[in-house]
Amino acid sequence: MSARIEASPRLRHVHCPAQPPSSGSFDATGELRHRLANVLRVRASERLILRTAAGPNAIAEVRSVSREAIQLEIVGPAPPISAPPLHVTVAQVLGKGDRFEQVLQHGVELGVSAFVPLITTRTVKRPTGRDVVTKLRRWQQILDAAAEQARREGYPDAVRALLPAGGSGPHGAAQHSGRAAA
Repeated sequence: MSARIEASPRLRHVHCPAQPPSSGSFDATGELRHRLANVLRVRASERLILRTAAGPNAIAEVRSVSREAIQLEIVGPAPPISAPPLHVTVAQVLGKGDRFEQVLQHGVELGVSAFVPLITTRTVKRPTGRDVVTKLRRWQQILDAAAEQARREGYPDAVRALLPAGGSGPHGAAQHSGRAAA
């Protein structure tokens, strides 16, 4: 018996950091359990669409909620969401405060597929050392939450241009002198 499962627009879309099994049940623990229980306040028999950065999405039903774990059962595959027709990359100078974080959030909601942080000669706050790793984690959380809220099929990765292994600048970020190239 193979019944087609419809994804209601009212089902909550939840980002699942690990690929859930294609069938059967599994326990959501850690950060996913916290998000489901404390933020979304799911209840038994509620259905959700579990979304991942890569791989198929699934419709899951909450079987039980406890302090240790939330037991979810995969009901079936979720229908795919169409990707934006254009792939837009935004290059943004790192500004003071949370301005770059706002660009990430709103850019994902509008359909931007990649972000490149620019460090220019006038950049005031330049990430260094452990600050780079902390910022990348924070930016990835913002990207995941914004993609979940906007019901995006794909999740942009946190900007890899700041990783020390890539790019041409001292921190791997794209460097720009502010002058036109000859």
